[in-house]
Amino acid sequence: MIEVNKERRIEVYGVCFGGVSELKKVALSGNPKNGVYVGVQMERYPCFDSSDYAYENRYYTHFVFAHSQEELKLKLDVLNNPEKYKGINERETILAPMVYWNGDTDDPIVIPECDEIFVHEKREKVKPYTTQQCKDKTRMERLMERLKQYK
Repeated sequence: MIEVNKERRIEVYGVCFGGVSELKKVALSGNPKNGVYVGVQMERYPCFDSSDYAYENRYYTHFVFAHSQEELKLKLDVLNNPEKYKGINERETILAPMVYWNGDTDDPIVIPECDEIFVHEKREKVKPYTTQQCKDKTRMERLMERLKQYK
């Protein structure tokens, strides 16, 4: 199992997804992204009182991927009805590839190691770094020079 940031780009069946937010968007739309269907099973966190029911918005989330709607329906049926598929030893192979997210804002996504999913390397954001070399000028003089550029 691999744990990565929930917004890290992953590639499934050759199609890139930009983390949990895009996976949810594609799954809930019901439309494939470049031929890859995404299914989602969400289970709400346990609630114990009215405050929990009012404010709890986290879900345990499984994402499954398929090449066709029929394959997706089978995978979602296996996820939603585990008692129906108890005797099948190949549940994991039927569901693969699959991604799991615990639902909390800081929780990573959990990805089983398989050939169908590729995790993109994290790229460092490069910010342009500028320095001003005119220490002999006052702040007001530098500001006036910048304002002259907009005339």
